[in-house]
Amino acid sequence: MEVKIRELDGLTYLAARCLQKGFPVLLGSRPRVWKYFKKHARDEPIFYIAKDVRNFNKLRTPNMTFFVLDEEGGGRYTLDGITRSYIVPEIDKIAKTFTWSEKYNNFFLDHDVPASKLAITGHPRFDLKKPIFFAYYRDIPTKQNRPQRYVLINSNWSLGNYIAGTDRLKRMYKTLNRDPAVIDETVRRDSIVLKRMVSLAKRIAREHPDITVVLRPHPLEAPEHYKKYFDEPNIQIIKEGNSQLWIVDALAVIHRNCGTGMEAFIAGKPVISYLGPEVEFTETAPILVSDVVWDENAAMERVSASIANDGKDMLPPEERTRRINLLKNVVANIDFDAAEKIASILQEHAEAIGAQSYTLPQPRSLFYRTAKKLRRRLKGDHLKELDLIVKKKFPGLRKTEVEALLAGFRKAIPELPKTRVIEFDIDTFLLVPEG
Repeated sequence: MEVKIRELDGLTYLAARCLQKGFPVLLGSRPRVWKYFKKHARDEPIFYIAKDVRNFNKLRTPNMTFFVLDEEGGGRYTLDGITRSYIVPEIDKIAKTFTWSEKYNNFFLDHDVPASKLAITGHPRFDLKKPIFFAYYRDIPTKQNRPQRYVLINSNWSLGNYIAGTDRLKRMYKTLNRDPAVIDETVRRDSIVLKRMVSLAKRIAREHPDITVVLRPHPLEAPEHYKKYFDEPNIQIIKEGNSQLWIVDALAVIHRNCGTGMEAFIAGKPVISYLGPEVEFTETAPILVSDVVWDENAAMERVSASIANDGKDMLPPEERTRRINLLKNVVANIDFDAAEKIASILQEHAEAIGAQSYTLPQPRSLFYRTAKKLRRRLKGDHLKELDLIVKKKFPGLRKTEVEALLAGFRKAIPELPKTRVIEFDIDTFLLVPEG
């Protein structure tokens, strides 16, 4: 399984379910995983779970079976099912594309992808938003002390404060033959959102001095950017951890039009979508499952009510059911476990092709891994534009981090197997059942 972004909870949970079915899992960064496949695994039966299938033919080896699991579900979250996922000519060489919902599934059918190549599974990241995992997220230690009572604001207006710099992003666009003027327009819109959200955060802090406002920057934002806007002691800028870690105990979750709105809704939190004049399209799932407000007074009214109700879900049952049905147009696995379903499909496919034996790969030498880590540290930011952006987006994985995730999932679901984590290469780990 390839990891392309920093938040790997959903994929690690899928790995745990695959281990339960008897599959060892190589989990890590795409370059390391690819290198292993191309150089060391030409005779092993491999199931490769990819985020997309660009460079498909460069990677594929005769012993490899391809499956596709899009991390963003196409990235649109619209109810029409239109996705920006890639439809490739080699679709006949892909065993299954795991689609997020029936709507997304129909998009592929409309583009002549055979139904036999599709499976409606949702995505494992949404499995982890359910109450069974709340205790796990509460037990995760953090460097910054978690406030006792707080309102969470999740940013997704990142281009105005891009972690590698807007100028670098424009230069990258040019190298990809894309119009950098798109960046200027998005930055303009993001600046409108920033001004609106800063004002709301300050007002919440002022009118509820016993409540902390936690502003969580987008993964592609530099948190230092926000510090110049706030001097209130009950406003904290916290980027540590993933979104769910902060959603589980929030008294209210505020967003503009962000996937965290869907996550917070699944978790049963009061969700507020605060919109403004820069918004052109509101028929997206994160907005439709939220309480929508268009001015600061209405936002404050919703926030104050949520605080007074201790962050409990205030939706009437019939309204919550209506919103759940809307959300299922985008995320199918509200009522079932996506990771378990995907792992079962893999198991069925393994049985169908008679894949019965394998040899575990040998880790790269300790000397090699140490040298690679040292080189990364010494090289620092002296990278090409695109490489730097990738590095900022994916700063690397740690063995202890992967081990903690697996232990936490097993605590929530005891039937998951105990797992041994082996550092195969930097940022890449081999997961096998203990013993």
